[in-house]
Amino acid sequence: MDNGKNVTARIPQPIAGPKYYMTASEVATMDFVRSVVQIPASRVLAWSADANNPVRSEYIVMEEATGEKLEDVWDDFSLERRIAVMKELVFLQKKTGLHIFQEVWPYGNLYFASEEIPGTVAAEVTGDMLADVRSAVMRRFAIGPVTDRAYWHKERAEMDIDRGPWKYPRDYAVSLAHCHALLLQRYLKVAPYLLPADNSVVASHLWHTDLHAANIFVKDGRISSIIDWQGTWAITFDTPSPPPATGGIAKEVSVLDKAVRVNHGRTRCDPIRFVGDTWEDDILPLRESLIGVEKYWNELGVDIPCPIHFTDEELRFHEEDGEGWNDAQDFWDSVSMIISRDGWMPNKPYEEVRLNCSRN
Repeated sequence: MDNGKNVTARIPQPIAGPKYYMTASEVATMDFVRSVVQIPASRVLAWSADANNPVRSEYIVMEEATGEKLEDVWDDFSLERRIAVMKELVFLQKKTGLHIFQEVWPYGNLYFASEEIPGTVAAEVTGDMLADVRSAVMRRFAIGPVTDRAYWHKERAEMDIDRGPWKYPRDYAVSLAHCHALLLQRYLKVAPYLLPADNSVVASHLWHTDLHAANIFVKDGRISSIIDWQGTWAITFDTPSPPPATGGIAKEVSVLDKAVRVNHGRTRCDPIRFVGDTWEDDILPLRESLIGVEKYWNELGVDIPCPIHFTDEELRFHEEDGEGWNDAQDFWDSVSMIISRDGWMPNKPYEEVRLNCSRN
């Protein structure tokens, strides 16, 4: 820029999801976490969720994140510095957990109320904040349709399906199945009972679901910026994607600690995680998860008999059908330390891995 400062321009990728909703929601979310939750996020300088502009695309222009990527300096940090960064990260997660969206229509993406997106409702939050701040949040922000790719991929973008916002967690849990319910009747029968009844666990929180080292910037040993708020939405912590802070450090965030300790958490969450994959005919993981639900139904604390059943013949077919699929999962597990399943890997080991692959 003319003043010597750098900015970052962000244009949505075509395959990422609905460009208008994703752009509008990301800008509102960054504003919310920076001004309300007090999490270090870049200030948006200009944006447009409408491609009818000189750029001919939706865009966001924001301040450049200060500091260095955590993944680039982590190996150089002393143990004390690493602990300090992790404590700060947990503190930021705790701040997010203190802002709970109210019980009426709490699940969905954040938007500016001024966008007047159909179906949105006022974003009413609870937590340790002044009444005038809470009132300002209700005036400025709204919760509306989710931008999650599972609801917009391929032909789903043209379909009239339920994309929220949702009043109850069970409504979210069954939403992905309604548009092809004939294939998923078993899932629909158990979906209302999968998420726990504890309101403190299923309360709606704003949750950054991609909080890895490449999205965290540090300066002088402190977190200076958190980036990539695209797709962040208000949802229960007890969801299929693992939270960024788990295990021992999760104890510092009470609601997160409760979520990771939910009885049979994976049994409950895997069906919700896999139900969207059936669009690509990858039915096996969902079937596997539903078999697990039937197996552990009596331990889930539900006071009705299990509404689904798999016969011995179905279980035998599933075992045979899963042999090749399990081989593929074993491969991805074997390379998980250097590359993720979507093909992403850190910059540092790239050249070494590329050379090793070329030799093989």
